Amino acid sequence: MLITITATALVIAGVVLAGLLDQWSGVPLPLGLSYLGIAVLLLSTVGVVPAAVAVVTAVGVVLVLLPGSPRPLLRAVRDRERPLLARARSWVSAAFVLRWFDLSVAAVVIVGALDVAAARPILGGGSDLPIDVLLFGGLLYSLIVRPGRMACGLVFLVSAACALIQLTGQPSSRVETLLASAVQISLAVALAHLRAIESRRLADRPEVADAREEQDALPRDSVSREAGPR
Repeated sequence: MLITITATALVIAGVVLAGLLDQWSGVPLPLGLSYLGIAVLLLSTVGVVPAAVAVVTAVGVVLVLLPGSPRPLLRAVRDRERPLLARARSWVSAAFVLRWFDLSVAAVVIVGALDVAAARPILGGGSDLPIDVLLFGGLLYSLIVRPGRMACGLVFLVSAACALIQLTGQPSSRVETLLASAVQISLAVALAHLRAIESRRLADRPEVADAREEQDALPRDSVSREAGPR
């Protein structure tokens, strides 16, 4: 029972954080929490191998959706000029914006999943709640026109469907388990490609291009005067 509560808490934390996403950079954190909850649930119900595959899948999805190269992140961890906790706090405040409407949507997801899990249980033993939270959250977030949140919603839906297949009926074969993992990682690759297209589109906006041209047109002396002494 404690393991199921832990899995449910991790999944709910991931869904709530996904609802507060304001940019692409925060996408790996809610996905990692939700996958960790799925891995704990699979470990307590199905076995070690499906849980290990879920962890490997989570690592692959998170690495694919990491913004940019991991080298700046590693340099930031090694940098001792600014405390790591302060850097993490500033990153969280920039990636996740607290809005009451978004919190209300997450509350609707949790309450709806509780109602469905209590009224029409499929798995039993409390395992329905984390899967229902992922399904409800994925369905709502995939309909919201915000790229990062929509990406989390799609991954939530696919990961919940793959976990539900493993939790119901006959145990999945190795081929089916690997195929489910490949589908999720392929979805992450497609989402990373969409993120790259969006980044190029934002970089090619007229106002951004004009600002760059004006900066390049300034004389070097004026640029140095505006920059001020260092």
